[in-house]
Amino acid sequence: SNLNQDDVFGSLRSQLLLSHIEKLPKFTGRSKQNVSKWLREVNQTMHLLKLSDMEKLFYIPPCLEADAKDWLFDNYHFVPSWSLFVQKLLDTFESSSKADITFNRLRQYQQSLHQDVRQYYFELMKLCKEANPLMDESSKLQYLKDGLKSSLRFDILLKNPTITEEFLKYAQKIEELRSLDEQQGMMEQSSQQQPNLIATSARSSNSPTNYARTSQTNNKTTTTRHNLSNQHRQNNRTPKPPYRLGSSIDGDAPTRLLNPSPIFILAKVNQVITKIMFDTGSAKSFIKKSILKQTNYVNIQFKQQSYLMADGSSTFNILGTTEIFIEFEKSCTSIIAGVVNTLCVNCLLGMDYINKYYVNLNNKEKQVQVHIQDIIVDLPMENTMKTINVPSRANAFTYFHPNQEKPIQIISHISSGHMLFSPADALKSKGLVTPHAIVPVVDHIATIFIYNSSMENQQLLYQEIVGGITPYCDTEFVSTIFDPQTRFSIDEDQSKSLTSTSETNIRS
Repeated sequence: SNLNQDDVFGSLRSQLLLSHIEKLPKFTGRSKQNVSKWLREVNQTMHLLKLSDMEKLFYIPPCLEADAKDWLFDNYHFVPSWSLFVQKLLDTFESSSKADITFNRLRQYQQSLHQDVRQYYFELMKLCKEANPLMDESSKLQYLKDGLKSSLRFDILLKNPTITEEFLKYAQKIEELRSLDEQQGMMEQSSQQQPNLIATSARSSNSPTNYARTSQTNNKTTTTRHNLSNQHRQNNRTPKPPYRLGSSIDGDAPTRLLNPSPIFILAKVNQVITKIMFDTGSAKSFIKKSILKQTNYVNIQFKQQSYLMADGSSTFNILGTTEIFIEFEKSCTSIIAGVVNTLCVNCLLGMDYINKYYVNLNNKEKQVQVHIQDIIVDLPMENTMKTINVPSRANAFTYFHPNQEKPIQIISHISSGHMLFSPADALKSKGLVTPHAIVPVVDHIATIFIYNSSMENQQLLYQEIVGGITPYCDTEFVSTIFDPQTRFSIDEDQSKSLTSTSETNIRS
């Protein structure tokens, strides 16, 4: 009796499953269909039905039609498991160019200025599934870390989440704490200003005997309110994330904007003294091929890839990767670096190296500290002052709403090359914020991003000076400067510099 009952339940379950399977979208294998999207929908339904991998493989044939059905019939013996079926189906019907585009989107995806962590997490996880439905957890986690806002990334790295769910939990908590901290700061500023108004009003009197004093006090009241109004407008210009205030990784005072511009040192790379740049805006490290050839280098693993520059559209290519060894005094460090033909410096060390060796960039003291096991190595920064600093001007009139970020084209007398852009002080007085950045100049034009951190509308006039560009490259990468007389000095201390947003996102 129990056996018959089990048979009945098994039969009913099979019929119920078949009815659900028949409602699933069909995949024909035609070029217009998105195989990744179809697999995602099928996987989701089968997961809700609590099917095992073997059951998924058993029930999938009715979902295939035309070319896809013929393919399964011819290759059924090559797909003994569900994971192999998914992989081979993708290999056969996924467009190679489409896969490249999806991976490019994934690798260059960054958390936007006003995007909260939860939105960023779900959007990037969706891209991971589109790029590879079988992507492992560690790869997803790395993409999540790489695209996160710089204001959150350091705290997340300290937490060191091991799964994506932990990442979301930690990131949301950190974001909430930062939001509360900002609100608390605003309340403290407000409470500090309020007593001044009360005290001033309390001193006022309308009695005839105090008329002269009242008149004087009322003038003070007007002045105080005027000053408070000015303070309020200045406070509204406090940059919002990612241009936040606080204790800094580079050792600057907390009242200054975080994140230094590129910082230089001299050290041995593969036993050859080389000028090295630390760039907190770059996720990876790079070395120029011509410099690498002069050293005792490890064989290059050739694999061409493309990297996205700060303007969000220009790219440069790497030839492959190799392990480089950087010596400090009697200690040695190493990192896997991309090998490139053209680079603004001989060797660039990005966040992969900075995080690996807990590098402290103390811009105020002009010191770089590298933690090598139990040893802390102190290194002096190199002076990066250049004799040529060419003014760059806005190429069009631009209007900014409060808390709005826009890409801006700038024009200069330098025709092409990779340059270091330094923002003008005049922008800061308007509450317009843009970081020091390595930007590609093409046909005299480069693109930067400017953020209006104030609560007022701002405008950038046509031909208004927005900053200067400095050739940090070798002469082979910088063309003629048509007007060498147009120069102005840059901030030598660089203590107010923002993060360099040079290349960050791998696109291959």
